Amino acid sequence: MNTTKQSRKTSFAVILVLLATANFFIVSESAYSDSLSKIIPAESIFCVRVNNLQSSINQLDQFLMGASPMPMGTAMLVRMQLAGALGDPMLNNVDMNGSFALFAVSSDGAGLGIFIAGIIPVTDFAKFTQDNSNCSSADANGICKITSADMTGREKVFLLTGLNNFAILTSQDNYEQLASFAKSISIASYKNFESILDASQAKQSSNKAAWAYVNVKQLNTIFGPLLTEKLNEVTDTMQTEIPNQPGVPEAPQIKKMMGIYKNMVQAFLTQAESLTLALEPTPELLKAHYEMTAVDGTEMAKTFVKESTQGKANPLLEYLRDGAVVNAAGLMHKGLLKKMNEIGMEFYNAMGNMDEQTEKTMLELMRKSTDAMGKFGSFSWGSGEKSETFLDFVYAVELADRDKFESVIEQGMTFWDEAASDYYDSMGFETDVKIERGVDEYKGVSIDSAFFTMKSKDANSPQAQIIQKIYGDGIVYKWAIVDDLFLCAVGDNAKKKVYELIDQAKSGTAGQLCSEVQNAFETAPEAKSADFTGTLNFVRLLKLILNFSPFPVSGLDIPTESNLVFAGNIGSGKFEMDLLLPKQHLKELTTLFQMMQQQAMMNMQQQNNVPMKTSPEQE
Repeated sequence: MNTTKQSRKTSFAVILVLLATANFFIVSESAYSDSLSKIIPAESIFCVRVNNLQSSINQLDQFLMGASPMPMGTAMLVRMQLAGALGDPMLNNVDMNGSFALFAVSSDGAGLGIFIAGIIPVTDFAKFTQDNSNCSSADANGICKITSADMTGREKVFLLTGLNNFAILTSQDNYEQLASFAKSISIASYKNFESILDASQAKQSSNKAAWAYVNVKQLNTIFGPLLTEKLNEVTDTMQTEIPNQPGVPEAPQIKKMMGIYKNMVQAFLTQAESLTLALEPTPELLKAHYEMTAVDGTEMAKTFVKESTQGKANPLLEYLRDGAVVNAAGLMHKGLLKKMNEIGMEFYNAMGNMDEQTEKTMLELMRKSTDAMGKFGSFSWGSGEKSETFLDFVYAVELADRDKFESVIEQGMTFWDEAASDYYDSMGFETDVKIERGVDEYKGVSIDSAFFTMKSKDANSPQAQIIQKIYGDGIVYKWAIVDDLFLCAVGDNAKKKVYELIDQAKSGTAGQLCSEVQNAFETAPEAKSADFTGTLNFVRLLKLILNFSPFPVSGLDIPTESNLVFAGNIGSGKFEMDLLLPKQHLKELTTLFQMMQQQAMMNMQQQNNVPMKTSPEQE
């Protein structure tokens, strides 16, 4: 394929993707909702739908108003892109209140082996072509050409054909594919997109503002071998060019880690059936819903199984804290936890010299501790505004078997003395841990303690600076068990925090949520009953990362009270998650970025204004 053709394909793809995905929309039911799904092929690799375009982008602009630094609203941007593609600045006969779509299917003759087309609702296709001076008459196959120019004056040519009240648009290199597609729809055996969606997916595709679908099976069939080949090439390159540099793993370690990544990608491509993402803005909130569906009978499907709670609400939500970077609470989904532990152990093994027995022992301890856990857990990662350590956690976990859990702690202490420190030593780190059982007592509850230090053997290496920032002079752990509840505090003021946890456990203040979590549940009432739920504060997260980066940025005092809210469920072979971004949090984040930009400009100005030192001869 020559450069000109490739450029045209790229321009076409960019225009359609901008049209279909740059807008996070709200939808009212459209007359096109059902008919649109009947046009899109069932074998589509991906599909993006935008419903009720005009109303949707107006809602997005309301959400972004006062929170986005963009000088132009999305409504204007979308109309400009659409007008450029259709060669009509007025968009005559285009139904801007209709549903738009973009899809891709495998095609031998198309660029990259895929045929990409957009579906645009029109009031009358014949009139749409007649009134457009840049549109040619239809040929024998019912295909027209639209010729226009982009902002640089370069000619653009698109092909389109009509189907009911829709125009099917594609690049000029896809003539045969467009003609074949238009003909196939009229065949009785044509299998449309509606036929492969379950009831929930079908509903979301037409009643959410924007909806995207990825057919992972099709993706694997077309791109799986190519992706594997590219991963192998990257592995070979990293093994030969990257090692022997400061702070970089050796070639065998790189090979191991890349092998893990490749296995994870292959597992996803072969075990996931589809991914969907639905977006819906309101003036004060942007909502997103994500789903991953597993192929029946696969390991992934067996992992995505519902955990029974017997209707019991999570009693540990009260342990979440105001001012946290992350708050999270939910079911201890043991199957998923064990799988994550196994993947984590593969990475641990790849990064250091771990013998088979050490790996086996660590995995067994992880399995035992998971089995000893109860139904629920909660976790808070400390505040980026006041914390002096990166590792600043508070968490609470129900125990199903206290004695078994206590036994795992004892076994873990022995294991550390015998093997774990040697593993870190093989990675170039000097570590030490001091564990004391029953070192303290509060209100009749015994408290255990640990003090962990880590330093790089090469004090001048880049990772040594990072390790020093994270671990400092050492990390303090304090934990206790009240009845069948494990309580732990890590980092700054661990002793004070574990006392507070014990007070909560003994006072029985169930249902008394911190204000930020309470506000989150007011934003998303359904989150309280989800399998897992929590909050993420991007402002605190960014400030925390900046504070512990090699080049810290100071003076970013942005008050923040709102959070991104997340909530999800696992079951019936699906992983689902809702994300809700309040407009207020977007405003806070925008203010932080603006302050960072201003500070960077001031620093550059100060550097440019520093007078040059003169040599003694010049003085």
